[in-house]
Amino acid sequence: MEEMILRVVESGWGYPGILAMIVVGGLGVPIPEDVPLITAGVLAAYGGPNVVAASAFCLGFILARDFAFFWMGRRYGMQLLQSGWGRRLVPAHLVERMTLRIQEHGIKVVAGGRFAVGLRTAIFFAAGVAAVPPRRFLLADGLAALLSVPLWVGLGWLFAENLDKLEPIVRDLRLAFGLALAAVVGFLVARWWRRRRAEETA
Repeated sequence: MEEMILRVVESGWGYPGILAMIVVGGLGVPIPEDVPLITAGVLAAYGGPNVVAASAFCLGFILARDFAFFWMGRRYGMQLLQSGWGRRLVPAHLVERMTLRIQEHGIKVVAGGRFAVGLRTAIFFAAGVAAVPPRRFLLADGLAALLSVPLWVGLGWLFAENLDKLEPIVRDLRLAFGLALAAVVGFLVARWWRRRRAEETA
């Protein structure tokens, strides 16, 4: 992580480099979303846009990327995933599964998708397939992003001169987000199971 961040900072790529990482990370390249956000915080510490502006820029980049995946699902549906490019974008079976989850549990799945590394693109594409209203999608995704984007950018700013000390914090936060997401998923599954048992009993 530290090497990638320093490479962007020292190269002078600046926000075009951050935008590129955000985009390719959404296309399946194994770049955790926190890396470009932390990079923006480091740039803020070294004379770039301040932390508030950096967070706003990154939030705008992320929401635009997420909405692009949502719009592709809404506009083209599962047919897009039959093309060569579409199959590389996201597996069709994963989108089908996420579409069912959204239909069962609603917009909560979209909000949770913000923290679901590896599933994020499939969930946002599936939200389009499931015909989630665009405003509801942006509201759910935006509120979830407001929890994470300023946090990562702020950590990059605070630890700009000590990135080696930041790595264990990042690992702990990733674990915490993962456990929180697992707890939410477990709650939704348990609630669905109780509802199903109640219907079968009735």
